[in-house]
This record gives sequence, C-alpha cells and structure tokens, in this order.
Amino acid sequence: MDGPKHISYVIRHLNHIMDRNFCHLRNEKDGTTPYHGRIIGYLYKNRDTDVFQRDIESHFGIRRSTVTKVLQAMENNGLIVRTAVLSDARLKKITLTRKAEDMHEHFREEIDSFEEMLSAGLSEAELECFFTVTEKIYNNLIEKERNDSKK
Repeated sequence: MDGPKHISYVIRHLNHIMDRNFCHLRNEKDGTTPYHGRIIGYLYKNRDTDVFQRDIESHFGIRRSTVTKVLQAMENNGLIVRTAVLSDARLKKITLTRKAEDMHEHFREEIDSFEEMLSAGLSEAELECFFTVTEKIYNNLIEKERNDSKK
C-alpha cells in the first residue's frame, strides 16, 4: 500500500477500497447501500427487542444526523417502519418490513463471501492480532471523545 504509514491514513484507505469493492460486488440494483445492509442485519439480529434510533447510533458509532438520513431513505424504500411508542411519543421503534427481512439472508451471504475474501491468506493468529489492535485503536478514540465531551 502506497502512502504514509499513518494509522488514520491506512484505515481511511482500507475503508474506502472496501466500500468500493463491496458496492461493486453487490451491484446495488435494489437501491440499498452497505449501511442499509448493516442496519438490516442489526435490526434482524435484535428483532425480538425494541430498537430505537439511539441504539443504531450507539452500535455503529455514527452521528444522529447521519442515522436520520439513512433511516429516512430506508423508510422511503420500504425497508423499515418507525412507530411511536405509547410511553414516549418522541421515541420511534424501528422494525424491519417483510421486504427487508427477505433481503437479510442475501445480504448475509454477500457479507460472508466478502469477509472470506478479506481474510484470505491470514492465519488465526494474524486475525486475532488484527482484532486486538483495532480494538485498542477504537478504545483510544472512544476515550478521546469522552475527554473532549468533559471540556
């Protein structure tokens, strides 16, 4: 990989090329994006519990405004339904539509195939090291956000 040997550069570059390759693999004929697929997977996994926008924000580490736009697009595409909660009208429970549930298995297969391609040639020890290092980087960023919010 060309470019400076900075963690942030490498992560940004990897993210960009992974998104580009995954989108190419998917061919996105159904109008969904990788984020839609990830959110569908999360909602499917948690379909037996109430899920709200703040849960998605927290799980994926993305800002409210971004989640709002993604959920609006998903709602417009008939993938989710947001319904008010009786105890608090400000809260909207997010549930998958039948259309999104049907898409879930296809997304799961695509993700599994993509993950297999990404990990090709990596040993279990290398994968374990990768996940250990990225978790430490993640924790450093979370700690910085906490410290910044205290200021």
